Amino acid sequence: MWEELRNMCSETSLTDRKDWCKWLLGKSGVFSVKSMYHALKINQVKCPLKNLWFIKVLLKIKVFLWLLFKKSILTRDVLKHRGWEGSDTFLFCSEKESIGHLFVHCSMAKYGWSVAQCALDIRTDFDFNSVSDIINCVFRFPSSVRSLVAVGVASVVWSLWKTRNAACFNNFFPYDPTSVLAQSALSMNWWADLQIRGLRGLQHRGARMQLRFSVKRRVGTDGA
Repeated sequence: MWEELRNMCSETSLTDRKDWCKWLLGKSGVFSVKSMYHALKINQVKCPLKNLWFIKVLLKIKVFLWLLFKKSILTRDVLKHRGWEGSDTFLFCSEKESIGHLFVHCSMAKYGWSVAQCALDIRTDFDFNSVSDIINCVFRFPSSVRSLVAVGVASVVWSLWKTRNAACFNNFFPYDPTSVLAQSALSMNWWADLQIRGLRGLQHRGARMQLRFSVKRRVGTDGA
């Protein structure tokens, strides 16, 4: 390594001119997106979670999903690791708040996944052990229905996060787990217009089934 460094220095001639930066991936020496993209394409650099960006949801949801699967969203355990002095207890139970607990192990999350599975008429169980299992599950489905399943998963994840934030910042706690279902159903319904025409109706139907289930469950709870 030392010999390589010495050889590089021996080929360098010093002048009185000021130093400047030169972009080596283009002939002009100036950075351009085209030259960077071309270099990535030639070197076949793999983009992690590339398929995530093709999900038919709003851009901010895609960014949130990317942060989630990179384990970079600000749950209480992450904040504690960064020096936050507040409690790391999850607001909906006595467990420690973490990405895994909020989106996978919490009883509210498990309930949301089970209902989403029924609403989308999915035969495969949404049985997750980690956040990574969520994205891996989506891309195991055939391409004909993968987009629909991905939207359903995104709606549940986004609803869980919004419900958690409403409790944290507005002191608004869910009446019961059906609140997450209702929010998820509304999201699915709003995002349906982003789908290709063949899946648009199926997504609307899944959203209606999910919303109907949440209303029936709430009416039954109130009646009891």
